[in-house]
Amino acid sequence: MTTRRSKNGSVGMSPAGPGGVTFGGRFVDCQRANLYVRTATRVLMRIGSFLATNVRRLEKKSAGVPWELFLPPGILPEIKVRSRRSRLYHTDVISRALRQSMARRLGRPPGSSRPDRPQTLFVRVVEDRYTLSLDSTGAPLYKRGLKSGPARAPLRETQAAAILMAAGYDPGRPLVDPLCGSGTFSLEAAMMAKRMAPGVKRDFAFMDWPAFRESRWAFFRRSAGPWPTGFPAASRWLGPRRKPLRPDRKAPA
Repeated sequence: MTTRRSKNGSVGMSPAGPGGVTFGGRFVDCQRANLYVRTATRVLMRIGSFLATNVRRLEKKSAGVPWELFLPPGILPEIKVRSRRSRLYHTDVISRALRQSMARRLGRPPGSSRPDRPQTLFVRVVEDRYTLSLDSTGAPLYKRGLKSGPARAPLRETQAAAILMAAGYDPGRPLVDPLCGSGTFSLEAAMMAKRMAPGVKRDFAFMDWPAFRESRWAFFRRSAGPWPTGFPAASRWLGPRRKPLRPDRKAPA
């Protein structure tokens, strides 16, 4: 589906486009989408679209993009390119031209982003039209930040949430998962029942952007729901969660 913001600020839906869902809004809407969306892989922010048939034109057009408004100081993003039915089809050439153009505009050499908040620019080229989208998510959204290690035959959390929704899961009723494994279904169901946002326990790439404000994000997180409890069968994948005992108290027998 494609969403558009009306004059009164509400979001409406219109026919879907290929490859995903699009919506219009402000930076706060981008943050809320990362925090609350349960079934998407990532949230991309469109920052530019133009026509270019050669490298020179590509560098000139990309130099007009206000990269300093989106990128963290001292960082150039990793660039991922897909091109079809275009004069420029070699993805390495396109990536190199964009990177050089960004470096000249920003006046900085290439730097590396934080491993936990990778900065990535997705470039889609179709019939010589370039669409630039900056990844606001970082690590994919199915990485909720709840589990401390991988499990055997893992099920992505986004898929588990989608299956629960498609099955008509009622958060007001008990969920029985006899093949618990790493507890993916149980955890997703618990977050739904507790009205807990799926992204409340993790960080995002947009947290390094110049427009990010920690105080506003802290407010969003406080209102994103409580932390679920229980699930002993999956505890070894969740990591330690108990508070350490005080020196004057003994562990229960």
